Amino acid sequence: MACAALAALAALPAHPMPQGGNDPNKVDVVVLDAGHGGKDPGNLGTGRYKTTEKHVALNVTKLVGK
Repeated sequence: MACAALAALAALPAHPMPQGGNDPNKVDVVVLDAGHGGKDPGNLGTGRYKTTEKHVALNVTKLVGK
């Protein structure tokens, strides 16, 4: 997935040109990537808590997305 994201970024122009009155400072899309999940649980901690890093990262990403 990271390779696909890098390829998509590489395809974008370095300095997009505003078209017909578009605000160059306006952001249309923001992509939030939690960073862990699937086979990669991230840090598992000491076992003191049942929560893993992938759950914390997902919850924080969802909160930021609101």
